[in-house]
Amino acid sequence: SPLIRGTETDADYSAEVSGDSASAQGIFIWSPDKSIPSGIYLVKATIGDRTITKRAVLVR
Repeated sequence: SPLIRGTETDADYSAEVSGDSASAQGIFIWSPDKSIPSGIYLVKATIGDRTITKRAVLVR
């Protein structure tokens, strides 16, 4: 899965995500496939009934 739950030190592409419930809080890590080129991406995570979208800049 390209979006995993982890810690800030796990990867270069991490974002802290806060939500209304404890299950929606934490740090999620985007691990893009090596074939994805540099660019601006929207990364979407759905946790329960809440959807969070963040902008990510990938520089290869």
